[in-house]
Amino acid sequence: MVWDWNEDADGRVSSMWGLMKRLSECREVVYSKWYQGRATFFSRELFAAMLSLRRRSNPRRSLSPTAKALLEVLENNSPLSTRTLKELTGLQGRLHEAEYSRAMKDLFTRLLIVGFGEVDDGAFPSLAVGATELLFDDLCREAEDMPIRRAQSKIDRFMPQMSHFRRYFDKSVLTI
Repeated sequence: MVWDWNEDADGRVSSMWGLMKRLSECREVVYSKWYQGRATFFSRELFAAMLSLRRRSNPRRSLSPTAKALLEVLENNSPLSTRTLKELTGLQGRLHEAEYSRAMKDLFTRLLIVGFGEVDDGAFPSLAVGATELLFDDLCREAEDMPIRRAQSKIDRFMPQMSHFRRYFDKSVLTI
């Protein structure tokens, strides 16, 4: 399949983008750019377990000033388009692109933000992002009340020890 986004592109590319949008807004799954910065969908059950274990590592510790600023804006108003988020944090333009991308990847990796639909704010639709605590407050509360053994059991069930996802989780989320 050719992954171009133009008039000659395979129709499945736009179909997949539409599916991503519908799934990310439905609240039956959680969408993130978590695994190596790539699109990842989680069951609510797994995501709550991940949040439960993640909160024990203090995910806000050692965030960059840019990541803190982005998260603060998203905690006050979510979801937002990329364009709006960059405007509200003063991170527009090529000069800030690498800084913005690094901070967003860090926030996704730490499960502090999630994707939630899309916004048509230019030539290409933009993923809308939001603070996990605002968009999935029910899962955050569930994670707080989840005993560590139950959370670990769910992680073990859905992400076996030697799987790529599990190694990434152990390295990126638990060692923050």
